[in-house]
Formats: sequence, C-alpha cells, structure tokens
Amino acid sequence: MEADLARTGDSLADLWAGRLSLWQAWARIRHSPAESAVGHATGQADGWPLPAYLLADIYQVIVGKPHPADPRTPRMKKHKATEAVRMRDELAAYDRERAQLLARQRAAEHH
Repeated sequence: MEADLARTGDSLADLWAGRLSLWQAWARIRHSPAESAVGHATGQADGWPLPAYLLADIYQVIVGKPHPADPRTPRMKKHKATEAVRMRDELAAYDRERAQLLARQRAAEHH
C-alpha cells in the first residue's frame, strides 16, 4: 500500500498525520494501475503493465496465436472451457424442455 501511495506522492505517514483522509487513501489505492502492489497482494494483477498487454495483443494479431508469456492465456483457456460446459448444459436443458413440451402436445392431441 505504501508503494502505491508513493506513486501519487503520498505515504501512510500522511494518513496517520491527518494530511490524507482515509477516503483519499482509498481513492488513490482504488485507482492504482493494474500492476500495483495492492493488485499483486490481492491476486488481481498479473504483473504486466498495460503497454505489455497491448504489445501481446499486437503480437497475437501478427503471429495469429497468443504470446507465450501472456498471463491471460491460461485464464482464457479455462474461461472458454467453462463457457463450453455452460453452453452444453443450456442446450441440454433446452432439449429436455422441448421434448417435454412435444410430449404434452402429443398427449393432448390423443385425448
């Protein structure tokens, strides 16, 4: 947190001395870059600054595959797999509902 406050010229000492309110400290930490110390500590940052992500995206456009060091790649694979399972489950539920509806319609026609 101290490192993130230092980016704005502040420190935790300013908070304790009353020169920085808790709200101001929170706002500075909350709007820190993705590679901030708090982001790393809470597991929300991958360690790459924004320009590195942009370069990795350009690499992917040129080469046609993700950059091998891109930290998003494992997450993307997991996300795609999760989405595939979700879609499969939704389609199966749709098929079950449709089969039940058709069975009710047929039963109503025969009575």
